[in-house]
Amino acid sequence: MASIMAKMDKVALKVVVAVILWTIIGLTFYSVSNFITALSFMILAIAILVICWKGYGTVANFVGIFGFFWFFVLGLSCLQLHGLQVGWKDETWACLIIAYLAFLAGYTIHNHMKKDVSMLEKEKITKKSFFRLLVIIAATVSVAFVIEVLIRKEIPIFSKNMSSYMNFGVSGIHYFTVSSCLMLPLSIIYMFKYWKNEKPSIREIATIICINVAMFAIPFLIVSRQLIVITLIISATTVLILKPKLAGIIIMVTAVVGVLGWAVISTYRNQDVEYLRTALEIDTESAADVRLMQVYMYAACGFDNFNVNVGNVEEYTYGRKVLFPAFALTGLKFIIPGIEDENLGRITPRFNTYPVVMKPYQDFGILGIILYMMIIGFLCRYVDRLGQGKPTYIIIKVLLIYCLAITFFNNAFASATIWFYIIMMIAIDKIYFRGKSL
Repeated sequence: MASIMAKMDKVALKVVVAVILWTIIGLTFYSVSNFITALSFMILAIAILVICWKGYGTVANFVGIFGFFWFFVLGLSCLQLHGLQVGWKDETWACLIIAYLAFLAGYTIHNHMKKDVSMLEKEKITKKSFFRLLVIIAATVSVAFVIEVLIRKEIPIFSKNMSSYMNFGVSGIHYFTVSSCLMLPLSIIYMFKYWKNEKPSIREIATIICINVAMFAIPFLIVSRQLIVITLIISATTVLILKPKLAGIIIMVTAVVGVLGWAVISTYRNQDVEYLRTALEIDTESAADVRLMQVYMYAACGFDNFNVNVGNVEEYTYGRKVLFPAFALTGLKFIIPGIEDENLGRITPRFNTYPVVMKPYQDFGILGIILYMMIIGFLCRYVDRLGQGKPTYIIIKVLLIYCLAITFFNNAFASATIWFYIIMMIAIDKIYFRGKSL
């Protein structure tokens, strides 16, 4: 432990001290007052964000983003606003706190790798080449979407079927359709890079606007709240990386647009208040309270679902859960039996979200959580060292930040779609851009 601590940077050490201090305070009062415990972890979340923002010089850093969302939502969950929430087991608390500390250990251990210097190469990505890439991606996504519409014979937003949005995707093709989320962040990089010193033509501006409007419409057409969320988060994070001084404005705009987008898409899921009250077992007559409780449950109750399963996993899955992306992208998921089965406990049957620690816990228990989170931390540190000289590296970084931001809600690191995006970016860098930088 001492050797690990010696290798941590000063920012991480401050974060570790804050985690230990506020966790002791929070857990000391856990049996006395849920509110004090909740407040303690919310303060810890803000402290981590501020420490990392000042220490790393940008709000778009892995340690701060993960710590803020993880502990702030953990605090929200401690409020126990839903009638089915109960106190957590000691092992649950250990898993949740150790998960973040293990990530820090993986992130801060020096891996003795030289920093990528490809950004210093003389050969640069041309404006024409980058613009052509945007058009190619837009065309590919559009074709994939049309194919899915033709196969499914409907567009979810115009359907009255409550499960239309869940049944829309076609295996394999849907990866390309949901790649629409990459268009806006790539366009932002393009505009910041090439419009800074060169005035764009009317035709160029019109094309960029048209393809982004078309790509941004897809989450609404397929009624995907998750796709609108990832589009907004990775786009806002891209701006934060390129223009860190705009942090305050970007965060506020993203929050407003995100809430509006969530509300609009929710109305087209054909889930009325009575359905939500019954499905989520919400005990209130007020429609407004039902909608607010729905949002609260999406944010906070994943931890409670995890708590239900802690100590109750009868048989470990030995890597099958966290390696699902590899099985999905290779087609092995159709061969390996039970790989997608989720026979897990929940506080209410219809609410099936779990935090990032659920799958590694299913695989190897608390040891799986430690190893898994250390690997994620190591991966994030590696991407940080690649620098910002290539648009594909920036996109990979914002995708990982997105994964960390929603760790309380689900394990995006175990999503085949996220790894499809990452593989796509690597392929574009190596094959299309041929290793060139901005």
